[in-house]
Amino acid sequence: MRNTPDGNPMHWTPYLTALAFILGWGFGGWSTCGASCRFNVNLFEAIGTWLGGVGVAIAAGIFTLHRYREDSRNESRAAISTAHLCTLRYTLKPEKTPYQDRVHIQFTNKTSEIIGQPSLHIAGGKVLRRDTIVAPGRGWGTTVYLSDLGIANIQPHNSNTKEALNQAKRLIVFEFDVRNRRFLRHLERVYSSSEAPATLLASDDNKGRQPQA
Repeated sequence: MRNTPDGNPMHWTPYLTALAFILGWGFGGWSTCGASCRFNVNLFEAIGTWLGGVGVAIAAGIFTLHRYREDSRNESRAAISTAHLCTLRYTLKPEKTPYQDRVHIQFTNKTSEIIGQPSLHIAGGKVLRRDTIVAPGRGWGTTVYLSDLGIANIQPHNSNTKEALNQAKRLIVFEFDVRNRRFLRHLERVYSSSEAPATLLASDDNKGRQPQA
């Protein structure tokens, strides 16, 4: 079936369905009584009423389907908008040495939504932390040694910490749910789980998934 100008073949569905019912009824009636058939006003009115009911039912079904799709699109747009607000903060910290040898990764839920199944992992590598939810207004995160990320410790009095933080940001992936939709954030990009590059997934998630060309 060719699409209508708006690309939606469902535009013709009510008409084709009604035509099929009329042709089917006509053939059925003819095959039953043959040439002896006569026009019956009452029967004709009953069939018209029946076809009208069928048309209303079809129209109601199409409206319901359209409404469902529109609600789903609105829900998806709202989830994506919230996902873009879910950002991370990176802070270098010293432990018991004069070196800055750890990076603290912090997510603060500044949205009005519950953020589900938060997870931090190294791109293509191990998971650093998983949790269940982050309620609105609450913070969540973890602290990682720079050496575990393959980054050299920051020397005392070295003010050039920006590169170390940038290296950490390039390695870390934040994964989370918004309204039962899964998202990944890497640097400034937000991906739906199904569209994220395979190189950004955790090592466990990469198992069985074909690399993207």
